[in-house]
Amino acid sequence: MAKVSNEDDWNRQEAWFDQLPAARQTRVKERSWQRIFDITPAHGDWTRNGDCVQGCFWQLNRNQVRRAWRLRKGKRMVELGVPTLSK
Repeated sequence: MAKVSNEDDWNRQEAWFDQLPAARQTRVKERSWQRIFDITPAHGDWTRNGDCVQGCFWQLNRNQVRRAWRLRKGKRMVELGVPTLSK
């Protein structure tokens, strides 16, 4: 779904989404998942982004991890090495 900045926008987007056929709703939902870890700072009266990231995985394999960082308030960000698995 598109980014919204107020309740009226939300209601319009929700009405648009609800009228879509089920297969199209699935495609729109799955495409939106590409943004779940977007931590680009954005602050507004209605939305806030970039303060935290939450996610659930049934399984996350090491070879799916590209980069990782340790974030601590008041400290420098540290990029963690992501070892590759040798076969």
